[in-house]
Amino acid sequence: KDVVIPITALRELRQPAPITMVMGKGVEEQKAGVDWLLKNYAHLEQHRLTGDDDVIVVDLRVDRGKDVWSLDAELVAASAKMLSSKKLSDAVRYFDGIGYPQSYGKPLLKQLFKKAANQNLLLAAVGDSRREVAREDFSHCVACTTTKGILDLRSKLVSSMAAKRAGVELSDAIGYNDIGAAKMDNSERKRCGMCGKEGQNMRCCAACGQVRYCDRDCQKRHWKQHKTVCRRRQEATAMTNQLHDQLGSLETGHNTVKWISDEGLGKFPSKEQHSEFTKAVGAFRTNFLESGLVAKMVWDHAGDKSVPLHCNIDYGDYVDFMSRWCDGRPGSRTNINMLVCLSSDLDKMRATGAITEVGARMMRDVFAKVDPKTHFSCCFTYKVLGPFAEVILSVPWSTHDNAP
Repeated sequence: KDVVIPITALRELRQPAPITMVMGKGVEEQKAGVDWLLKNYAHLEQHRLTGDDDVIVVDLRVDRGKDVWSLDAELVAASAKMLSSKKLSDAVRYFDGIGYPQSYGKPLLKQLFKKAANQNLLLAAVGDSRREVAREDFSHCVACTTTKGILDLRSKLVSSMAAKRAGVELSDAIGYNDIGAAKMDNSERKRCGMCGKEGQNMRCCAACGQVRYCDRDCQKRHWKQHKTVCRRRQEATAMTNQLHDQLGSLETGHNTVKWISDEGLGKFPSKEQHSEFTKAVGAFRTNFLESGLVAKMVWDHAGDKSVPLHCNIDYGDYVDFMSRWCDGRPGSRTNINMLVCLSSDLDKMRATGAITEVGARMMRDVFAKVDPKTHFSCCFTYKVLGPFAEVILSVPWSTHDNAP
């Protein structure tokens, strides 16, 4: 089904326009310009973004009494200009030619190109059209965002709207920081649930198999406190096992839930959220994995097939991509928000804070389960349903041959 993002959805979720940098006057015009880019991003993909220095410029300036929504999106996109952030002088000359003098355009563009280095920029000329230049209060400026900012917000909007249509409550814990806060490290797992002492040969709760105790006395004293948590652990384990048994997840319930703190269990999907997530995983596996689309996308990243490769994609990114890809114009290139990494990248990602120590350890466990010569791993998430709405699947490289 087509994904149509109404701007009202942006307002209902109280999401700010992803402006890279607010430039002086005309703040409302800049917000409207970025909202237009958000809604009409698919039209701009006819201009193939192939490098990190690519810049697309659209002219959204209008006569007084009109707004950006009165413009024909296809005509605006067709007349868009492709520039490069590595060629500042060319960009300055272009903006000078459309009414932004070099004394204004050069410092502005220099600042924008520096702030958004190594990112695809989307720039929009906003404010009064050039026909209004004789007015004493004539005003126009430039709105700036990035393709990543646009795709991130489109993903969240698509996910949120899908969950709302399904009658599923959104989670208030959707970031990677929430995952890190909800995980336990190995030393925490070895502590007694009652007294906190560490030990190697400790007994586990027979019901959930997750919490450890020094002896029976500590376990009995802790039962009143542990009873509710124990039930939650069993439910979470059963939900994860369902994904493992029905959809081929690489992780079993026990191995997943044992790393979650008691506090983190409150962020685990509810039964309703889990049901919605399971349906989403099934569709993702059919439309994106078995079709060979994802294998085709990451094939060139693999290089040496003896090195394990992993990709990560969220539900909103997948649905938004599929809609734009199915409706793609001849010669266009549909972009997707997807993380692709090799096992050799983990140390660097850990050092830069892109992944936590717990996350790095979990990824190493995943890499150990996949033969890189025949398969790669793919983590599918549904962030608006919480940090634990995720599943890791093994994908055959052979599906590459199925890709359309």
